[in-house]
Amino acid sequence: MASKDLPQQENKLKNATKWGLYGIGLQFVLGTVVSLWHIPPSEETATHKSPAFASLSFDLHMLLALILVLWSIYLLTIALKTKKAEYKKLSIACLGSIIVAFVGGISIFFAPDFWARIGLFIMGLGFIGAFFNYGRLYLKLK
Repeated sequence: MASKDLPQQENKLKNATKWGLYGIGLQFVLGTVVSLWHIPPSEETATHKSPAFASLSFDLHMLLALILVLWSIYLLTIALKTKKAEYKKLSIACLGSIIVAFVGGISIFFAPDFWARIGLFIMGLGFIGAFFNYGRLYLKLK
């Protein structure tokens, strides 16, 4: 890679990190809506159903989770092209924390009630880690 390409790759990494932070912010809002209003299908009755916006928010929350995993992989590929170790380490941390959040979120579908709540806690920890790691990478790139 030519030396003139390095600032271009860093700018690309900065933009990708910024959009990742936007995605994490949106994920937080969707997760809050889901937590407040979504009723799991197993608990719904004829008179006690989730509002349509809560069910839609849940679907978007799951879709955005997958997009964030893919986006973190994309972020890592850009960071590898810069050949800077600090960007590579922070991008790996971003991907790792997103994967922790993703696995915690997926676990709620397969775990019994108590363990599903532990999965939600792990999802929250991964989410906080992702927010901080993306933020640290963005601040390094400023």
